[in-house]
Amino acid sequence: FLVDGMTRILNQPVQANASYLPGSQKSLKWAPEMIILFWETLQCNKRFRSFIIDTGRAHDFVILILFYALEHRADPAMQGVVRMCVFVLQTLSAAPSFGRGLNKRFEGQESLPLSIRITGFHGTYSDFLIISIYNLITGSKGHLQAILPALLAVINNIAAYIESLSSAASSKLVQLFSSMSSPSYLLANDSNHLLLSSVLEAINTILGHHYGSNANLISAILRSKKKFEALRTFTLEGGREQMEWQSQRRKERVDGAGSPSPARAASSDSVRGSVNLPHRSALTDVPEDTGTFTIGEDEDSDNETGGRPTPSQSNSRSPSISSSVDNTLPLQLRGMS
Repeated sequence: FLVDGMTRILNQPVQANASYLPGSQKSLKWAPEMIILFWETLQCNKRFRSFIIDTGRAHDFVILILFYALEHRADPAMQGVVRMCVFVLQTLSAAPSFGRGLNKRFEGQESLPLSIRITGFHGTYSDFLIISIYNLITGSKGHLQAILPALLAVINNIAAYIESLSSAASSKLVQLFSSMSSPSYLLANDSNHLLLSSVLEAINTILGHHYGSNANLISAILRSKKKFEALRTFTLEGGREQMEWQSQRRKERVDGAGSPSPARAASSDSVRGSVNLPHRSALTDVPEDTGTFTIGEDEDSDNETGGRPTPSQSNSRSPSISSSVDNTLPLQLRGMS
């Protein structure tokens, strides 16, 4: 009775958004309260949680929760709802049977609203969940910075049970690694390396438990071999020099078409010439993913300033994520997985 009632209420906006009839879109004022009730019931009622997962109803709720999260990801006034959705996913992912159930093939994607539909998707629920989490992070424009650990915890919790990860989902996972391993992101504050460690742990867990059935992920890793090698030889000094070199290249592209002026060429040579350390070739040969992914920053700000902030500029930014995470995440997120 509880499951049917919650599903019926939360599903009304989804059905309305999936319709092409004018004026059919509806929003429920009590949807946030229903999500809170669902999350609370998951935590305090083990039988309810077991019923949700064992009967396969969890798949429906994953789609519903992702709909509300993706629908309001860029709305500052609805960030509380988005955070609640992330906590619900994290609570569900803590159950081993939930992770195993995600290997079921996802059918009927064409009936979903456009906000959560993935073009050309053919895969399992785990593929859909990983791609949706990637879209949620990249489309939030930095509003979800404080709960990135919770989003990555969802991937970590299901990693041990993922089989036959699709090519698209594998690519998104490696793109997360590529973006978080860039010097400009690693050196933005003193806790971003923990997020990178979480992504690496998820990749390692997937390969450790189901190496033979995840050829797509192995292929994606091999295509990004240079970036993994660059991270292995990463140093603080080399990272700062790489950021300066990338910033100089952006300025040259913005300042003029054609060959740069002698002054700019000399400054560029001086920057590149100073990177004559053992790690220099590994860092400078791997371009940063400046156009495909931005965490915690708006792409427009990069274009206005001519590049990402240097470590000296990043010191003036807000304190590290860890200072705000403990106040926004429930106790269950600490030490999960």
